[in-house]
Amino acid sequence: MATRVGKYKISKRESALNLTDGGTVTGNLSVTGTTAVTGVTTLAAANLTGAATFTGNTTISASMFQAMEKLTEPNATCSLAIPVTIVDNDGDEAVHVPDATIQGTTKTFISDTNNTVTFDIITTLGAINTMATTNIGETFQLIWTDAGWAVIGRDSGATAGATAVAGLPVSA
Repeated sequence: MATRVGKYKISKRESALNLTDGGTVTGNLSVTGTTAVTGVTTLAAANLTGAATFTGNTTISASMFQAMEKLTEPNATCSLAIPVTIVDNDGDEAVHVPDATIQGTTKTFISDTNNTVTFDIITTLGAINTMATTNIGETFQLIWTDAGWAVIGRDSGATAGATAVAGLPVSA
């Protein structure tokens, strides 16, 4: 006897592939496009391309990789769709950080140059409106709130003692 999924009758073979009422996918799972997952989710090997929304507890039990862009041109604007931006400018130049539209958007910036790169941040929380890196390995992170970008971390990339703070990206 056939099983129904909505108004459709499906065979036993098709039923074994149906996850409407829960189930397990064994092997690699690739999803392309907008994906919404609700409930307890465990990802051991999944490729997600496009927007993915997870509601509920999500466990990722494998490596997670973030897309990266590398900026080398003066007055470039970083992409908000790519979470990590590496700057490798050949002179003292600027990078523009536009406003995001989705709360929780995060951006990580990594300097791969000893030249001064000034990041012009359009809207921020507090008095900061620029960040500047001057050494290879300097990094900083931003998160978008409904009122602007908040600086949530910065690091010099230099070795330092447990109580030392030196060579951080300059905020102004």
